[in-house]
Amino acid sequence: MKNNLLIAFLLIPLITRMNLAKDTDTEKSFLLSVAFISENAPGPERNDHCIKIMGFVNSSDRVQVKIDSQSKALSWLSTQKNNAVLPALLCSYVAGNAKAQLVSKKKKDNPLAGVRMLLHTYQNIQASDKGFKIQEIEEVLKARDEKKLKELLNP
Repeated sequence: MKNNLLIAFLLIPLITRMNLAKDTDTEKSFLLSVAFISENAPGPERNDHCIKIMGFVNSSDRVQVKIDSQSKALSWLSTQKNNAVLPALLCSYVAGNAKAQLVSKKKKDNPLAGVRMLLHTYQNIQASDKGFKIQEIEEVLKARDEKKLKELLNP
């Protein structure tokens, strides 16, 4: 019995290191997916990365992302129903928000970082589809251009 307790006691640091390594690998995979989606337009391969991002955010205890369709930055979630790029936009918001928390090592919802990445993706979509517009996001772009994005997010 004493030997089993001793072995268990000695294995705790090893198991902890293994879990930390697993978390680090997961975080690296998340960050690679964030980099991919920030540089690529919506499409099948980007969707795979979004699945990884959403899975990481959902299971991680190091990030906290709130999605509130009542906020000015995300009001388009409740008005745009059948738009094929909505998942890509939402994924960008979540990715930017979570990445900022990992970089700062502060588990606190960061809608400003999320909106910045959302706007980057939105403008990438517009570059390939000149007629693409979502009025609610256009208002967020206007606030950003007028340097009033923080005010928009924190009324």
